[in-house]
Amino acid sequence: MRRAASALFNWAAEAGRDYVTASPCVNLPKLDPEHPRTRVLTEHEIRTFWHGLDRNDLPWDRRTLLALKFELVTMLRSNELLGAHRNELFDLHGEYPRFDVPLKRVKKRRDIQQLLSDLAVEIIREALANDEQQYVFARPLGDQPMNRKVMATALRGTKVKGKVKTPGICALLGLKPFTPDGGDFGGRPRLR
Repeated sequence: MRRAASALFNWAAEAGRDYVTASPCVNLPKLDPEHPRTRVLTEHEIRTFWHGLDRNDLPWDRRTLLALKFELVTMLRSNELLGAHRNELFDLHGEYPRFDVPLKRVKKRRDIQQLLSDLAVEIIREALANDEQQYVFARPLGDQPMNRKVMATALRGTKVKGKVKTPGICALLGLKPFTPDGGDFGGRPRLR
């Protein structure tokens, strides 16, 4: 946020612009270095996670679980997949099924034409509960895309006043915590 604000004010304070007389972001101390995430799922953890998502005793909506599976199968980020609309899917019953992600949902604004494996198509078919449903991973109430935070919340669980209200999938499956978009899972995960 600080980098964005600094860039904005520096631009607004450039000669010839009448937005501000001077940038308030001048002479700020240096930021602490960012530490890249190093958490990587192992093959064993992926297997445990994959099979665990099919358990009937998980306290999370099936569509949320399917979205997590789809993310693992396609390696798409949650922003890229959660808004998946029926009209972005092509040839689901044919030889080359694919999902075209619009530029507005892609992190680096590049075209993504994601070829879909049989497993990905199977997940989509299960997630599309009826012919009227327009969003693949729709909210339980209403045909709107699921909120991006739903998947991360499902993984970590919810707490109220420091007490666990709903346990997370990681805890229920005995996995060390991870995030869906942190590079350790959906943001192009790597295996150890």
